[in-house]
Amino acid sequence: MPPCCHIPPAGFFHSSLLTDTEVFSRWVAGQWPLIAVARTPHLTSALHVDLKLWQSAKPLPRKFILNDVRGNAWQVARPQLTRDPFRIAVIAKNQIWNSIHAGPPKAAPACAMLVFDQWLLRKIEAIRASALGMPGAYGLAGINRPSMLTTVGMCQKLINISTKYHVCWHVAGQFNHGAPNAAPYPNSAFIAPFICAYHSPIDSILINALRPLSLGRYWVTNGLLDRTRAKLRDSTGAFRPWSKLDCLRTYYGFQLMLRRIAMATWPKGCACMRDLIAVCAKGFEECFPDQKTGDGPDWIQAALDLPDEVAAETAVEIAALATRGAEQSKSKIHKAPRVQFFASTNLSSPISGRRNIRSPSPKASTNRKTVKKTYITQSFQPGGSIEAAFASANKIKLDSAGHVPNGTVVTLFLGAKSFECRWNAHGSILDYDRKWFGTLGAGCAISCSFDSNRNAVIVNSVTH
Repeated sequence: MPPCCHIPPAGFFHSSLLTDTEVFSRWVAGQWPLIAVARTPHLTSALHVDLKLWQSAKPLPRKFILNDVRGNAWQVARPQLTRDPFRIAVIAKNQIWNSIHAGPPKAAPACAMLVFDQWLLRKIEAIRASALGMPGAYGLAGINRPSMLTTVGMCQKLINISTKYHVCWHVAGQFNHGAPNAAPYPNSAFIAPFICAYHSPIDSILINALRPLSLGRYWVTNGLLDRTRAKLRDSTGAFRPWSKLDCLRTYYGFQLMLRRIAMATWPKGCACMRDLIAVCAKGFEECFPDQKTGDGPDWIQAALDLPDEVAAETAVEIAALATRGAEQSKSKIHKAPRVQFFASTNLSSPISGRRNIRSPSPKASTNRKTVKKTYITQSFQPGGSIEAAFASANKIKLDSAGHVPNGTVVTLFLGAKSFECRWNAHGSILDYDRKWFGTLGAGCAISCSFDSNRNAVIVNSVTH
């Protein structure tokens, strides 16, 4: 049997997975703006499809806590206004988390996909049953909104978002306290044996991202996806949003289709061949014989019937979409205006001239104010126009005082040397090497600009 191309003994991870997991690891750690990455087309798993399509246009929302996998996953798995019976049942909630974080079996004696799939599908059923047993809980039946974790849709999202965190932390590492480099995260080691098997969290963002691609168009044409809304047609024949999806068969068929997209990018000679999807489907029928189809579509059969060209075309489109998205971001940043920094000798107002900032001109050097020794020891404040340009390029909302939110990550170039810094709440940039300013001495003019290509604040000496 040929070797698996994703789980060799050395624990090597494909460079494409390294890149995409690092982007997410930085984002959940509050690092913003995200680093520019060169995305490649390879897809390791169904989860990697989600990582490749995911392109956040804004920092981690304030309602989330940095690197808090439990709290953040619970929030996104609970739709707005959904009742949460676990709010006062801490022990029951902890039992669910412990069962998830125990992870799948320590080793995969057979194909990693088959072992992981059975573990995850049974875990979804167990969590759903536990939630339905909570006092005051109610499921999909009736007119009430299902309470927390009483549907397959909510259970899968809780597990798969949690898994997404751990996959990213195991592959790329965890970023802490604004650190520029990731640290290994041993608690996620259980991830390794199943790296090609992981499922994607199904939600409206993913569904809408797939809609314009070949797979999404195929779904709409074949009545699997609503034409205008992010609703999948399940085995009952009803179109449902992810949170009300309560059909294990529909859920698994969705994952098998994403898995086929990933497999279209795998090298020839990998242990997993085309018939693996049929093996997965057979395993589902054997483990879940009670999961029969109704008046609606059979998503597992649909995954088997999906034309090879649709899966291959979607893989190509996903790769192009990721690259094109990066180019569009650079194009928008390129339009940000270049602005001039003015320093002041008045320590009570370091940037007193920022109201009159204008584009730099080679002929305007005599009008520049200078950096004095007494100012060198203070935090560097580039000025309101640069803050505005930086915020606009990175789609960040300025606070009520017109400043970039406190703690936002920013790259600062002092001459040829770069520093990973952060904004404070008053318009200053912190965490750079102050020696650079010290070497300029007194009376030296400097220019400051927002560099569109590097998404960074650039400071250069003018008269030194």
